[in-house]
Amino acid sequence: MMKILIIDDENDFVSTLAHALARRSHQVVSAGSGEKGVEVFKEHSPDWVLLDYNLPGIDGKETLLRLKAVNPRVKVCFITGTDNAILRKEIETIGVARFLNKPIDIKDIFSLLA
Repeated sequence: MMKILIIDDENDFVSTLAHALARRSHQVVSAGSGEKGVEVFKEHSPDWVLLDYNLPGIDGKETLLRLKAVNPRVKVCFITGTDNAILRKEIETIGVARFLNKPIDIKDIFSLLA
């Protein structure tokens, strides 16, 4: 069982993803903003973070920087509906395990966590 933090402001997406992960016996916590995500990350020390780019408050890039400041080895899957090559390059430079575009296939998440 892994602890997974989902940081995304789309409630339906979070609910669907959390339910699917919980059915695979993963412990799931979530946050609807980058700031809250960093707080939850510090509190729960998840094994994986599924992080959206477009968030209220600080964006996904700044959230990623803050997560890495807390734990440089954190495993992050960056999920976004914004397919931007420059953004992708910047995010990969900071350090992510995977970059997925929405809409995602849940099988990609399951493969990532396997």
